Amino acid sequence: MRAWRNHVNGSTPQARQVIRAEILMSLNDLGGVDKDLQKIDDLLEKSGGLSEGDEIKFHELQARYLIERRQLRQAMTKIDNSVFLTKPMKRRLLEQLASIIKVGGEALADKQLISWAKSYAS
Repeated sequence: MRAWRNHVNGSTPQARQVIRAEILMSLNDLGGVDKDLQKIDDLLEKSGGLSEGDEIKFHELQARYLIERRQLRQAMTKIDNSVFLTKPMKRRLLEQLASIIKVGGEALADKQLISWAKSYAS
C-alpha cells in the first residue's frame, strides 16, 4: 500500500486524475468519470501533456467511457484514430464494441455499425 501511495504522490496531477477516473469507471460511476475526463483535459491544456503510459491509459479510458455511454460511433472513431492505443488494446476494445452492438442491435446502432459488428466477429 505504501509503495502505491508513494507512486501516486510522486505522480503528476493528470496521472492521479487518470487513476481516479479508472477507479470510478470500475465502480460504474460514469458521472464521476465524465468530470474526471474534463478535469484531465483542463490539466493537459495547462501543462502540455502526459507521460506516454498515462496517455495510453487516458485514451483507453476515453474509449471505454464512450462504450459505456453507448456513444458507439464516437467510441469506434476514438479507437480507430488513437495513435496511443496498442494493437492488443484496440482489438480488445473493438471486440467489446462489436459484442455490444450485436446484442443491442438497432436500438443502439445504425445499420452500418451493425454490419461492421457482424463482419468484425467473423
